Amino acid sequence: QVNNNAAVKHSKNLAKILKSCYRNGWIEKDLVQYYNGKYNEVTVNYLTESEIELIQNKAFSGDGLNLVKDIFIFSCYTGLAYIDIYNLTSEQISVGIDGNLWIITNRQKTGTSSNVPLLPYAKSIIEKYENHPITSNSGKLLPVYTNQKVNEYLKTIADNCGIKKKLTFHCAR
Repeated sequence: QVNNNAAVKHSKNLAKILKSCYRNGWIEKDLVQYYNGKYNEVTVNYLTESEIELIQNKAFSGDGLNLVKDIFIFSCYTGLAYIDIYNLTSEQISVGIDGNLWIITNRQKTGTSSNVPLLPYAKSIIEKYENHPITSNSGKLLPVYTNQKVNEYLKTIADNCGIKKKLTFHCAR
């Protein structure tokens, strides 16, 4: 099941193909001349700087909550999506021409190049987990749970921090 905006996006892409077919004479009718899909306005859920600091400074009793908090904050500092953090390896960290560390990767969703400065706090999160059993065995920089499990933990984190917004991993970006 897709929402309206995804359906409109896919329909418009299909419309481009059908128009090309019509112009080339491969189909007899312009099948999309009457189609007019409309995007619904989307309200973006985001956190304020103080809410991010509240999460960042909160210490939790369980390792799972602290791990998810760290991965979430890492995303806040880098803007990387869940899947890009999940797949992050040391080969994607390199020194830029400015002499600082950068994350140089291709976004999984779009395949586009992404160059992100590795800020000190994000770097400290990577260093914190460099000897974690999951990172040691997988070759990845951060031990990341499934997206579903991460979002479950984020609900608990939001509750413990008094944040009333629906907190998902995507909010970090």
